[in-house]
Amino acid sequence: MTADAVDLKSLKGLQEKAITVLISEKDCIYSLLTGYGKPLIYELLPFINHGCLVIAPLYAIIKQQVQKLCGMAMSMQWIGYGYEMARQLLSDRFYAGDKTPQSARVVMFHSSMEKAERHDSFKFTKADCCIRLIISSVVLGMGTDKKHVRSVIHAGPPTTLETYFQEIGRSGRTGTSAQAILYCNNTDLATQHMRNEIKVYCSGERCF
Repeated sequence: MTADAVDLKSLKGLQEKAITVLISEKDCIYSLLTGYGKPLIYELLPFINHGCLVIAPLYAIIKQQVQKLCGMAMSMQWIGYGYEMARQLLSDRFYAGDKTPQSARVVMFHSSMEKAERHDSFKFTKADCCIRLIISSVVLGMGTDKKHVRSVIHAGPPTTLETYFQEIGRSGRTGTSAQAILYCNNTDLATQHMRNEIKVYCSGERCF
């Protein structure tokens, strides 16, 4: 069995070691990080030992990816819904002047946008900037240091309390008062990936 037989130019170190041990018909226990090539070993094993049965733990991986994609899709739906609602409610007041993207009072910000487009939507470094509302996914919180944010509103809780504190910390950076508002329901708190501390916080009657 060679790398050429499976149309590969090379094998990773632990892949090669594991396959060599299996070819020698010895027992092999190995633990590899995600992305290190475990499926290749699973796929090769039946060709090495025709009597083996491979049970690959891919269901859990697939389930995690589906949950992640569903979360992203839900986030995008909320962003689009919020943006369109703002356009309808504000009508002519949606723009601070000419009806151009540069004069919009409401903008979107998410990872699917082109880099240049996100940069243009993010020009609110001055206090007199026309932007009054940013409807965003969690990507906005990455490295953000904008000093004129007064409120952070969550449509659903983050997965951890630490993440929530980091995200609401984007407001009030000029030393003035700021507010954080979190909307959630029991369905949000019932998701498996939600940490217990954020569930307790959301179920409580007071803020920290």
